[in-house]
Parts: sequence; C-alpha cells; structure tokens
Amino acid sequence: MGNTIKNILTIGDGIAAWCLHEQLLKQDGIKITNISGDDFFTPCTFKTTSTNCLRGTIKGVSPLGDLIVDSYYAFEDFYNQHLPEGVVKTVEYQCWNEGEKWQRRYPEYLKTNEHAFLKTLVKEMPECVENLAYLIEPAKLKTWYRKRHQAIDFKNALVKEVRASKEVLYNDQVELFDEIYFCTSYASALLAKGFNEKYDYILDHSKPVAGSYLQMSLDGVNFTFDHDFSLALDKYHFIYRKSENILQIGSSTDNKSSVQLANEKKLQEIYQFVAEHLQIELPALDSFTRHTGIRHKGYKRLPFWGEISDGIYAISGLYKNAFSFAYLAAQELVKAK
Repeated sequence: MGNTIKNILTIGDGIAAWCLHEQLLKQDGIKITNISGDDFFTPCTFKTTSTNCLRGTIKGVSPLGDLIVDSYYAFEDFYNQHLPEGVVKTVEYQCWNEGEKWQRRYPEYLKTNEHAFLKTLVKEMPECVENLAYLIEPAKLKTWYRKRHQAIDFKNALVKEVRASKEVLYNDQVELFDEIYFCTSYASALLAKGFNEKYDYILDHSKPVAGSYLQMSLDGVNFTFDHDFSLALDKYHFIYRKSENILQIGSSTDNKSSVQLANEKKLQEIYQFVAEHLQIELPALDSFTRHTGIRHKGYKRLPFWGEISDGIYAISGLYKNAFSFAYLAAQELVKAK
C-alpha cells in the first residue's frame, strides 16, 4: 500500500491561520490548501493597534483569565524560540487617576511624577506601572510566516459553502478535503453554523465588535522618543512605534457592529482624552488616518477552539487577545487530534 496524503483545508488569513499552519506543518503526510477571501473580508489582524501585553492578569480568578495567561506565555515561548520578524519587544506604561480598579490589578505600582520618563510625558494620572509588551507589525509578520509556509497552496477565493461531508464550494467548484479548519473570526457565523448545536449556540451568543483607531506617519513631527512603547492612559492607548515611524491612538469599541467605518465621534473623544493627559502637543486630529477592524467577541468573552463535526474544526472568538490566544489555540487543537 502507498502512503496516503491527508488533504487539509484552512480558511482565513489572520493570526489564527498563521499559527495553525505552523503547527499543522509539523505533521508528515499532509497537503495544506489555504483559502482566504482577502477581496471580500479583511482580517482584523491587519486592522488593529496590534499589541500584546499581559496587563496584570493572573491565573486562578476566572476561566478567561487562565486562558489569557496561558496564551500569553504560549506566544512568548514562540517569540523567544523564533524571534519572528514583525514583533518588537518593548514596554507598556499603564497610567490611571481613579485608583481602586487599577490598584486591585496592580498591588505594586509607581508614582507617575517620580517616574523618570512618564513625569515629562503624562499629567493628571498620578499612578502607573510598567509592563512587558510586544508591538506587532502584521504585514511584516505575515511575510515572515509565508516564508516558513511555502509548502502551502494559498488561494485567494471566496468560500461559499462547507458541507458536513467536507465538500467545499468555492469559485463555483467543489473540492473534497479530509480535514477543514475555520479561522474566520466573525465570518464564522456565516460559514461554520449547522454542524454542531453547542457551537451554534456559542456563535449565536457571540458578536462582532468594531474597533476604530487613529494612525499617522511621524515624518515631520517635532517630537521623538528613543524607544517604541505603548502608553495606556486608563483604557485608551497612545502607541509610539519608532521602528515603524508611526503613531497610533485608540481605540473605540462598538458592540454588535460589523461596519468597517470609523466611529468619528468616539475617535474625537479619545483623541481629546489623550491630548488632555499628555504634556506634549499632539499633531492635529486631521493629520491622522482612520482605521476600523471587526473583532469577534465570544460567548462570555471566551474564545473557542475545537472540533465541531467529524474532521471539521474551528477557532473563533479571539477578540482583543488574538495575538496570544491564536498560539495556544493552534497548539491545543493540533495536539488533541
């Protein structure tokens, strides 16, 4: 008997798919096809401020917190092992002026006016902490993964239907696969329903969340810092990407929205909030471009990864922790098979 090749299909082209490919390619005797309709759905991976920071989350408080911690360390282990291009290891400064919420999260914190860097940058936020953080440049990270995953057959097409028989309709043709993986974020509600009542319930109680942020090139801007950093002023971010020469401010959160149009009113409020708490003068609001990504918020904010039918799997609901959840999801999903 000859060797049997397992024909695998992955759907989607965001961080969940990239991490999944990394794990699947460790197996022998497989052929992977990836279909991603970039012309139809823009992965949220490319429409986000793209930071990864644990932000004081600890295990033993909630199932979500446990997953956040385990996933963050799965990402960090991968980073330390491979040093992928498109990831910058840096710091996030968390500052606040209403202490109870943040003091519970950070039992040990600093005074902003005693911090060598923040005392010249932040005002009216008397308390702060420093967190290890990573800034991701999604396009560069994708290029790095693609160089590692050249054995995959990448197709830019629109998947119209996936059947329980593992027949897939795309580009007006039908192809049969041995395994199928949905990495389709909020589009999972369109493609991955009808296979499993439990997963259908999760999808019905998940929601798309639009997030808008501001971004601009730093060419000609009259302030510079000597390192990349993320500055969290309460819940809003001022992200200085020296390595990319850009500045980001954001972001808004619009529940149950899949509209890829910026929430201009909320962005104005965020811009004003950040401006009021900085000692430097921000570039004019009109200097920034607007960007919106659609995140997928899972049932009870929990992500999902698992088998939803015989040989059919899904990863969804990664929401704001996609750049860490995706690493643990891929590891556990492939290991469990």
